[in-house]
Amino acid sequence: MEKQLMRLADARVIGGSFIVAFICVLIFGQVVERLGTGILDSYDTYDYAEVMRVFMVYGEDGRSLYTYSALILDSIFPLAYGTFFAGLLMRYRVHRWAIIAVYILILGLLVDFAENTQFALLLTAYPAITPEAVNMAATTTELKWLLLRPVQYFAFAQIAIAIGIWCTKELKKI
Repeated sequence: MEKQLMRLADARVIGGSFIVAFICVLIFGQVVERLGTGILDSYDTYDYAEVMRVFMVYGEDGRSLYTYSALILDSIFPLAYGTFFAGLLMRYRVHRWAIIAVYILILGLLVDFAENTQFALLLTAYPAITPEAVNMAATTTELKWLLLRPVQYFAFAQIAIAIGIWCTKELKKI
């Protein structure tokens, strides 16, 4: 498995996935602008009252837009950012924990896909949404961030360490 993950460390893969993720972020910005308020999967957590308020602000057209966004755009985005961060972790790994971070990232991506499905179900069920369904979606969102944030921080920390090691080696040459 590690050998297959090393393919993600290629600069072209990292760069390409970054470009796709960046384009998704730009499109998400347009979606948020059209919705008139934030999208729930960018929240740390939310409750039933917040979901009902946000979905009401979206209106019928906004809920339809968000449903398509959750099912299409937010299916591409996790693959793009997942490939990007896995590539960074594998390319700049300075610690054996990098491979574990990639596995946690993959788990986080699966949770993100589950979250997107839950949002689509909530959006299409509106206004007949149950508090239990919202609680399940909120728990999924919290779990997603619990898994993904540390991996992102670890990836950037590894890059900083790798840069530090490279600078130290270059300075020793002088």
